[in-house]
Amino acid sequence: MAQENRENDDGLFAFILGMVLGAIGGGIAGRLYAPKKGSHFRGDVKDFLHTLPEKLENEMEPHSHTRQFIDRTRINLETQIEQAEKDKKSRRLAKARRREQVALGSDYNP
Repeated sequence: MAQENRENDDGLFAFILGMVLGAIGGGIAGRLYAPKKGSHFRGDVKDFLHTLPEKLENEMEPHSHTRQFIDRTRINLETQIEQAEKDKKSRRLAKARRREQVALGSDYNP
């Protein structure tokens, strides 16, 4: 009987966590399609990720495995955002080098 109650509690927790993560995903998707500069959006995402644990603590009782999942997800998203920023800078640098080569009259093969 106690095992069934625990499974029901875990099922409810999983459902609520799914709802929260779905809302987060929907918010991010909405931001992606919003007319805003990428750098502003990435800054908003970073701010949101830093405040996410506090918001979740206020909404539900934290569980250690959930906390670990949230922390890993936050770190992964921050890493991806940083990589996107580096890639963007690399593309700008490559574009500037190509323009310089064209200006100098070097062989240019796009």
